[in-house]
Amino acid sequence: MKNKFIVCNWKMNGNKKLVTEFIDEISESTRSQGQGIPPKIIACFPFPYLPSLSSCANSADFENTDIISLGAQDCSSEERGAFTGDVSANMLRDIGCDYVILGHCERRKYHKESDSTILAKALSAIKNNITPIICIGESSPCKFDIEIQQQITSSIPSDGKIIIAYEPVWAVGAPYEAVSSGHISRAISYIKSCIHPAEDRCLGVLYGGAANTINALQIMASGADGLMLGRAGMNAKEVLDIAQICSSNQKN
Repeated sequence: MKNKFIVCNWKMNGNKKLVTEFIDEISESTRSQGQGIPPKIIACFPFPYLPSLSSCANSADFENTDIISLGAQDCSSEERGAFTGDVSANMLRDIGCDYVILGHCERRKYHKESDSTILAKALSAIKNNITPIICIGESSPCKFDIEIQQQITSSIPSDGKIIIAYEPVWAVGAPYEAVSSGHISRAISYIKSCIHPAEDRCLGVLYGGAANTINALQIMASGADGLMLGRAGMNAKEVLDIAQICSSNQKN
């Protein structure tokens, strides 16, 4: 049985107050329940706020609660050096990051990141004991097979633990209903079929695309091993509600 994952991608949003409130609400809720909700919540705050969760995750509040982990939204492919503005994977590991999002469609679009760039970053993350969450997605429905296969071949390492997040680029910014549950199911199945069945290095294939409490159950029923949340991932109550929905689907 695969674990379920909820990745909260805050993008370039939030502030210290909102981050602290988010952490406190999830901490309080999980303590009051007596045990963690099965899905792993991966909080990916902007770089300046990562230490907030790093400190809290090592506190007594989280001592017996394996529900929330620290993730970053990107990392450099380089270990160190004259790369102004970049953050290396070993720096992220140093503050307690366990995961890092790589190849998000916004990084591919605005920072012109190629599959080879994403692969190099993923290799650096794995070298530093960080699990990369590698985003893939086609630019239009008719290019699904070609582009997804190319991204899997060129941006995903052949060794090391990974998570794959499927996000159909053509549907970004559109209502969730723009992507049918049938398409999600076919996409998730296809991606899983491209990873050798004997390998257990792929921890899960997630879906990212306007996921929320209304559609989470339908997405999970389509075969996803979890969700990558944008706006919904900034609301602790909604995240916890979605975690409960994922938990009810844990048998998949």
